Amino acid sequence: MRQPVREEKPTVFFAKDVHQINLVLGKFLQKTRAETVLLVDPAGHLVARQGHTSPASEDTITALVAGTYAASQAMAQMLGAREFWSIVPCGDGRHLMILRAGDHALLAVTFTDQSSDSLVRAYALDV
Repeated sequence: MRQPVREEKPTVFFAKDVHQINLVLGKFLQKTRAETVLLVDPAGHLVARQGHTSPASEDTITALVAGTYAASQAMAQMLGAREFWSIVPCGDGRHLMILRAGDHALLAVTFTDQSSDSLVRAYALDV
């Protein structure tokens, strides 16, 4: 039986909230020694970013983050998992972690082998 598609309602982030989010993301980068952290809404729109600038289009990256998370989450749910997070090796000792941040956003974190994935995940769950 097919499940109905649940549409995400757009979330509104006010400027003062984005400022606070950027402060939290900056502290997150310091604690984890990650390279970049993106806060993305489930539709793939960038909410906030801290860290190194990506050479590729951020719009494309955020859309791919949301799509990758949605597809992987659907597979995880089919296999009975309640929570899901993903780590993608990017080569050259770099990794991408994607996980849900609360009810209305996703975190995409790039980090190197100098940061442990468990440390990044632990701090990400506190964000």
